[in-house]
Amino acid sequence: NSHIAFDVLKKVRKPWENHYDLALKSFRIRADVELALGNFDVGYGLVEELCKHSKSVEDTIPAIIAKATALGRDDKKLESVSTCLKAAQTAGAVPKRGVLWSIVKELIWIKMYFQRHSDEDILSLPIMTDQKQLLSMKLLHQVIGYGVQTDQIMDWLVATVKIFRATIKHGICNHAAIGFIFLSVLSNAQNDKKTGQRYAKLATAILERTNGQGSGGLVYCVNAMQMRCWNETSANVMKVYHQGFYLPLEYGDFEAGFICGYCSVLAAYYDGYPLDRLLNALNIMADEMELYKVTANTHALNQWKYFIPILLGKTRVDWENYPAFGDTTLSVIGSSEPISEKEIFYPLLHGYMSRILICILLSKYEIADGLRKKLDKLDFKSDPNEYYTTILMYTGLVAAGRYRETRDKKHLQRLRSTYKTGIDIWKTRGKRTMNRGLIVKAEYKALTVPSKNWRRVKISYDMAIAVSTETREPFKKGGHVHEAGLACEMAGEYFIRIGKKNLASQYITSAYHYYQLWGAKVKTDQMKAQRAKYINAEQLDRLVVNSSSMGARRRRTGTTKSDGVVQFGGSLNGSGPGDDDALAYPLIYDAIQASRIPSAIMGNGENRNAGGANSSAGDDFLLAGEHANNTADGSGDDVSVLSDAS
Repeated sequence: NSHIAFDVLKKVRKPWENHYDLALKSFRIRADVELALGNFDVGYGLVEELCKHSKSVEDTIPAIIAKATALGRDDKKLESVSTCLKAAQTAGAVPKRGVLWSIVKELIWIKMYFQRHSDEDILSLPIMTDQKQLLSMKLLHQVIGYGVQTDQIMDWLVATVKIFRATIKHGICNHAAIGFIFLSVLSNAQNDKKTGQRYAKLATAILERTNGQGSGGLVYCVNAMQMRCWNETSANVMKVYHQGFYLPLEYGDFEAGFICGYCSVLAAYYDGYPLDRLLNALNIMADEMELYKVTANTHALNQWKYFIPILLGKTRVDWENYPAFGDTTLSVIGSSEPISEKEIFYPLLHGYMSRILICILLSKYEIADGLRKKLDKLDFKSDPNEYYTTILMYTGLVAAGRYRETRDKKHLQRLRSTYKTGIDIWKTRGKRTMNRGLIVKAEYKALTVPSKNWRRVKISYDMAIAVSTETREPFKKGGHVHEAGLACEMAGEYFIRIGKKNLASQYITSAYHYYQLWGAKVKTDQMKAQRAKYINAEQLDRLVVNSSSMGARRRRTGTTKSDGVVQFGGSLNGSGPGDDDALAYPLIYDAIQASRIPSAIMGNGENRNAGGANSSAGDDFLLAGEHANNTADGSGDDVSVLSDAS
């Protein structure tokens, strides 16, 4: 009917003057349809014509919001932010001048308001009914969403504080939730965990009260990221990601749903999920995004689709072009078109991080150092906990590798500086990431402590390995096999350098086992080629048997305690969830293969065993059982490991 009306209007003389309401409605509907179908150029043209003839700002806002959403789907986020911000300024929702002063003033007022009012006071506010205010709130919602993704800090900050002010003045609506969740982000950035959790709970409560869960994809996504800082279990975090994926897709907000799905896959990567399952999830996601004509985050996703097959040994490393990554947009997104660095911030971030890790794993420290220098130019410190702490660990490991290669003290100084800088970060951003700081600490000790005091170094490595695989409170790691593998390998290399061959063999074998469980064939192949004599076949067989028997026992009895092995998300045969799978949450995309269009929140795995939540540090540390049986190298090695008390 809208198309018929639209065609009829073309035949009418001066439709905007003689039939304004009909023309406005027809152009809105037609623009919405074209933009939803991915016919962006046609849709943008319709919106421009509507804005040209509209009589008021309020008449243009719905079309501008539709255009901004389409720009986001079309991966033109900076233009989307600019479009929404101009409309919000015209509507009087945000100031045109004095933005910084406005933000500071509002933040002080917000802090005072929360000191005087309870959560019940806020949730008992009336539901917002003013249509003009609702449209303004939706504009501010868009500014925050795309402002965060393009690192437009001032834009999303002013939108956040204005959303809160409008909520207190005019009442609650579903769009208020995004303002509260980013107030939570600000509190966490100031290490105020209690206030941050309060804002986050209010954000989800507002979505429930207004029945607006479908528009809360970004709220759920940001909440899940912060839950990882608050030491929530991976299973609980993934449940929130599931909500942030399925509910927006049902609502029609495809982009927010896919962003949440993408972030959930990254969270699983940092948890040490098997690489083959992660790659499968990314491929399914790419197909789904193409189906729904969502191009946002495609370039970031492609960085991981490039990186994981290399780890799996399916593709070769292009060392010749590695140093040039990030020099041009062609090297990042495969296009030479002029584009702002902020527009490709996350493809750059993920591209640098993935390439640096490959260089570390394959001992290409000079190339890694060049990429690290480029990465340092990005403002990543305000980004999610996993990125910052992982980058600090990579920076420390690259510095250690370069110092061993060159003996240049500037690299040792960078290692020390990274360790000192990271102390507070690893302490304040949740104990989930503390193992990364311990790995850097162990590397620093390995380079500075005299070899006669090797036991001190060993204790540091043992602690890093134990915390990397700890499943109890407050770490709740679930088994980070990739980081445990790094720690074991570096411990083994240290003992090779000081001539402790038996200890070196134990650590190298354990590292090989961890990498094998993670699925990093490129690394296990390298170890077989360069460190074959240190891989103890008997020890490796015991580790494999213990891993398999642990999974079988858990299926039979429901128990979670291990027999001298770490419980984690690995699978030796690469077949997915099975005997060795102790990460008890399902990936979102594990279920999509069966149903291409999700219709309900997935509940799979919510009641599964929690993957070792009751096991102890001494039991979980796989080297505990191995060291006791391998002490006869005549060197007097102290092969004791950490007890629960220590």
